[in-house]
Amino acid sequence: EEKLLDEKASRLREAEQRLDKAIAQRLKEAEKRLRKEADQRIEEVKRKAEDAAEERLAYAEKRAQAEAAGKVEEAEGRLKTARARLKSLKAADKQGSGSDSVDDEDEEEE
Repeated sequence: EEKLLDEKASRLREAEQRLDKAIAQRLKEAEKRLRKEADQRIEEVKRKAEDAAEERLAYAEKRAQAEAAGKVEEAEGRLKTARARLKSLKAADKQGSGSDSVDDEDEEEE
């Protein structure tokens, strides 16, 4: 009877060891799978962040180009106005309206 109990105990220990090994193996596999999933998620988040940063940069570049274009248009408008004014001042000077009127207009702008 004691021998029978020893055999049962031995089989139980062996079964427990097999169970422990199986659990350890499954834990390793689960850990490996979770690490792989985590790495994939990290890469996905990095890609999304890079894409978002590229979109923000593209938007900022477009906005800067639009602002620059607006400033160029404004400068061209001022230049056109200044040329027209210079032309009219030269015409007025040729007509003999006098240099005083030219000086008065220049002082008003300053």
